[in-house]
Amino acid sequence: MKVLKIDSSPRSERSFSRRLTTHFTRSLGDVEIIERDLAQSQIPYVTEDWVVGVWGPEEAQTDASRKAMAIAGPLVEEFLQADHIIIGAPMYNFGSPAVLKAYFDQIIQMGKLVKMEEGQFVGLATTKSATVVVTRGGAYSPGSGAEAYDHQEGHLRVILGFIGITEVKFIYCENLASDEASQNDAFEKAKVDIAAVATSLS
Repeated sequence: MKVLKIDSSPRSERSFSRRLTTHFTRSLGDVEIIERDLAQSQIPYVTEDWVVGVWGPEEAQTDASRKAMAIAGPLVEEFLQADHIIIGAPMYNFGSPAVLKAYFDQIIQMGKLVKMEEGQFVGLATTKSATVVVTRGGAYSPGSGAEAYDHQEGHLRVILGFIGITEVKFIYCENLASDEASQNDAFEKAKVDIAAVATSLS
């Protein structure tokens, strides 16, 4: 099995989400891990050249559009290689980091991860599954009473479902802006949830 680990936190050693995604991959045993650090990869936002590269006819292609597409190529290929996707996603201002949105904007391309069939979009990544590890300063998961502020989980479920990944588990590590004891409790709970998912993947 191949696992793609995607980290989107701009922080390094101090990142809560990175610590948990690393713990996750180390819990999986004998699998091939592909690592994609979005903070270090400097994923660009969509530009007009990118739009031409993805949607334009061959005669409209330019050196700039081909260069824009060259960035997305390796990202798409490693995504397609993976059987399971692990996404580390801290919450910022009630959503995911902008670089994670930019990443999906780059890889979701016609003929690669989606296709058009009888006037409808059809996801092509149906054989894959995903786990999203979300880290948050407060509590916004189901049952918290503040679910309305969570614009992270719904968006990621829609994006993953759009490309055909419907087997998606979310692991919450919340209240990280609280005291150290609360942080430790949150980490231990997340590790228990990670162990359960890791076992299911074995």
